Amino acid sequence: ESYQSLTSAGLRNRAVVDVVRHRGLPVATASFDHTAKIWNTETGLCELTLSGHLDAVTCIAVAPDGLTMATSSHDFMVKLWSASTGECQMTLPGHHGIVLWVAYSADGSHLVSAARDDTARIWSSSSGECLAVLQGHSATVNQANFSPTGEFVVTASCDRTARIYNARTGCIVQPLTGHGSSVRSAVFGPLSGRDSGGPPTRVLTASDDLTARIWSCPNGSCLLHLLGHSGRVNCATFSPDGCVVVTASQDMTLKLWDTSTGDLLRTLDGGEEPFVTAAFSPDGLFLVSARAGNTADVWEAESLKCVLTLEGHQDMVSSAAFFTQI
Repeated sequence: ESYQSLTSAGLRNRAVVDVVRHRGLPVATASFDHTAKIWNTETGLCELTLSGHLDAVTCIAVAPDGLTMATSSHDFMVKLWSASTGECQMTLPGHHGIVLWVAYSADGSHLVSAARDDTARIWSSSSGECLAVLQGHSATVNQANFSPTGEFVVTASCDRTARIYNARTGCIVQPLTGHGSSVRSAVFGPLSGRDSGGPPTRVLTASDDLTARIWSCPNGSCLLHLLGHSGRVNCATFSPDGCVVVTASQDMTLKLWDTSTGDLLRTLDGGEEPFVTAAFSPDGLFLVSARAGNTADVWEAESLKCVLTLEGHQDMVSSAAFFTQI
């Protein structure tokens, strides 16, 4: 049925149609045009525009159940939205600087935000209450993410460090030091069989020092250097199975890496625009990326072929993410 409707709409390549039909899940984007949008990835059309922030929207996160979304903004606020109506459900004040990042815990019960006030904050996603302020960085906190079990948070900062915190107490558990410049992103590896009964074992960071690194959580040692970019690495994230890393760089490339060896697997040249961010689909078969332009793109992860371009924002797209379910 999907194949027939897409073909009748003018899409003739069966292989591409199969990719689009399999993809299915909506994509959410955030932009410096003060809005966020939800996109239908079968049609490429915008289904909802989220308006309410007073300045650039820096990040959008989708709740695991797909019912709500969270955004962060230059207006110092975090907002929660209905994914079905686009209505703002809650505004979370508290940061004293531009909020650069927001992310959900795996069960959707909590949010973590990162800001230019040198802190990250943990919030209840149901009440909007600030539960903890994560302190200790001496410069902007660019990103913060929960561990798969929600017990820990990892932060990335312009002070050249990443830090692992206990999410309940707000205490620093492990600093990750070694990058030679600002750390732009930090994320825990997905759970594996060996991790399921205890704390996470790996953290991935990206830095202005042109590298990404994979770290051991228990002792803070660097396990792998991912070397090959010629510009700052704006973002790095694991595939859902933890076997591959994607990095998005100011050098206008996306790169895919083997997480067991650190070997470079593939490179995508983005042309004349730096890549701001990239994220895998829940099944790991696709990537969504944003470049320093007004569009986001969906790529087939194996071939790095573009299967969809999302056009409609009026300024730079700062963040893009797949829904985990419809």
